[in-house]
Amino acid sequence: MAKIYEICVVCERKIPLETRKFKNTCSDHCSDIKQKQIDQRAYAAKMSRDPLYATKQSRKQYASIKADPEKWIEFKKVRDERVQMPSYRESLRKSWKKYKAKNKEKIAEHTRNHRAMLGVEWTESRLRSEAKRIEKRKKKRQWLKDNDPDGYKQLLKEEREYQRQWRKNKRLQKAQEQMAQVMQGDSNEEK
Repeated sequence: MAKIYEICVVCERKIPLETRKFKNTCSDHCSDIKQKQIDQRAYAAKMSRDPLYATKQSRKQYASIKADPEKWIEFKKVRDERVQMPSYRESLRKSWKKYKAKNKEKIAEHTRNHRAMLGVEWTESRLRSEAKRIEKRKKKRQWLKDNDPDGYKQLLKEEREYQRQWRKNKRLQKAQEQMAQVMQGDSNEEK
C-alpha cells in the first residue's frame, strides 16, 4: 500500500489529506518546487560527472535547430528580438567587460601573437578599416546635414560635449601629473 504523508516535504506544513492523499507536498506550487529541486540535483550530478555536459547539450540542441529550417527561422527571429532589447545588450556589455577584466593578460598575449603573425598585413588592414570608418562618418554627417537639420544639430551638440569632456580630462590628467611631480620633488628635498 502507498505511503500517506502528513507533512509537506517542501514547506513542512500539514498536507490536506482529502485533496492530496498520496502526495508528499501540500500544493501544486510546492510540487513544482520539489520537481525543480529534483531536476537541479540531477543536473548537478551530470555536471559533476562530466564538466562539459552543458556544452554538449547546447551543441546538440543547436544542431537540431539548425537541421530544421522552420526551427532555424524561428530561432533567428527570437535571437534578433532578444538582441534588440536594451537590457540584454547591457548584460552582454557587462559580461564582456567582466570577461576582459578577468582575462586581460590572456587577451593581450593572444593579440600580440596574432599581430606578430600578421605583421605588415595587420597594420594595412587596420589603416583600411580606419579609413572606412572615417568615410562612413563623413557620409552620415553629410546626410544629416542635407536631410535632417535637427539630427545634425544634435550631432554637433554631442561632438562639442565630447570635445569639452576630452579637454577637461586632459587638463585634469596634466594637473595630476604636475601634482605628482611636486609631491615627488617635496619628498626628495626632505631626504
